Amino acid sequence: MKPERRAETRGKVLPPTPSALTAGPPLLLHFVCHLCALALLAIAIVAGRAGAVRTAAAVGTAGALAFGVFFAIALRRMRPRREGESPDTLPAA
Repeated sequence: MKPERRAETRGKVLPPTPSALTAGPPLLLHFVCHLCALALLAIAIVAGRAGAVRTAAAVGTAGALAFGVFFAIALRRMRPRREGESPDTLPAA
């Protein structure tokens, strides 16, 4: 994972941009799964296959879970950090 970069303007440290907080792979998986699920639903409607509907639901669920991972990563990256804490440090239990 890349270290988080923060922009500086005349000595002021600005908050990270939204694009710096996002994780690309889970969002791409979300996109691909939902496109596949929509295509499978179209096939199920045309062919009248209940099995294709179940498969589409499973693929759509996988896409939703990928979006959940994306959201969790974005929340973790927005969390304020303590001094000396790296972006990948987990909080103590």
